[in-house]
Amino acid sequence: MKIVLFTLLASLFFAHPPKEEVQTGTVTITFTNVEVGKGVLRSALYVKDGFLKRDGELYDSKEPTNSSTIVVTYDNIPYGTYAIASYQDKNEDAKLSANAIGIPKEAYGFSKPLKSKWRVPKFDEVSFDLDSPNEKFNVKLNYWRNH
Repeated sequence: MKIVLFTLLASLFFAHPPKEEVQTGTVTITFTNVEVGKGVLRSALYVKDGFLKRDGELYDSKEPTNSSTIVVTYDNIPYGTYAIASYQDKNEDAKLSANAIGIPKEAYGFSKPLKSKWRVPKFDEVSFDLDSPNEKFNVKLNYWRNH
């Protein structure tokens, strides 16, 4: 009898643990300083481990550059720490074009202003915490010479 009672109680407590609901939010980015009619705007939402790696994009977007201001929205993003990286892919080759010494030739932007244009930013320098239902960012695309 004790074994049956223990089995019944164990099944109630351990067989079906309560589901933890994952909280999600929306990230809305308004990109400005986009050159109209020049390729596409590419943006990606990254987590730390995949930051700026081609296969590290969590969510990505490709938008035609038919306006100098473009709004991109990422919905149902689990709460966490992310970084936005974007560039205007004028020649539509799916990469940020650079000269022989690595200086970008296309306009780019991040979720936070860069501390230095002389190196690739670190995730922690441009990341943000998504911990509310709606996060909004303004990202101004600039060329390397203007940063």
